[in-house]
Amino acid sequence: MSEFGVQWTFWLVTYNGMGGHPVLSFAPDVLLADDGNSFGSAIDEFEICAHVEPAHGPAPGSDFLMTRFRDRLPTLPKSWFRRKKKRVEIAYHSHLGSAEDLLGGGFAAQKIPDVAMLRRACEEVAASLSLLKSCMKGADDFDVAGFLDYGEAKTIELRALDDSELLSRLTKAQAAERERVARTM
Repeated sequence: MSEFGVQWTFWLVTYNGMGGHPVLSFAPDVLLADDGNSFGSAIDEFEICAHVEPAHGPAPGSDFLMTRFRDRLPTLPKSWFRRKKKRVEIAYHSHLGSAEDLLGGGFAAQKIPDVAMLRRACEEVAASLSLLKSCMKGADDFDVAGFLDYGEAKTIELRALDDSELLSRLTKAQAAERERVARTM
């Protein structure tokens, strides 16, 4: 959860499911670290769904799922604002890698995170935030322009970080999430 009270959820979506990632799911928190700003009360949660393609064809019996997934990709990016839930949902076609590489055991189990991959995930998240312009209305209590300017400034700041500083942000975001989960138990 960010400093200004917004919960970030980042999913990797493929043709037959979706899931979090021990590193990439923290891209929004790493990007917008230490954000004490308030941009309004309209949004409590951002859900970002990065659609990743498989490296190979579908699993046996999953052709219809693959067809539906491939039909969806050209319609992306999309965004929705669920006003009653105070949630923004953003879906886009990710180019971070194949579903097998990102969600398979090898990459997810790496002891030292792939910093270049985390940087690319942060860049994709930053780019996806511009979709707020298409789903928010002027009457919504949220400063979209201010938030996007802030996101751009944070993106520039992130680009200037060396790898150890970026990994430090990741470690802080992971610790904050563990703390949040522990409080809810």
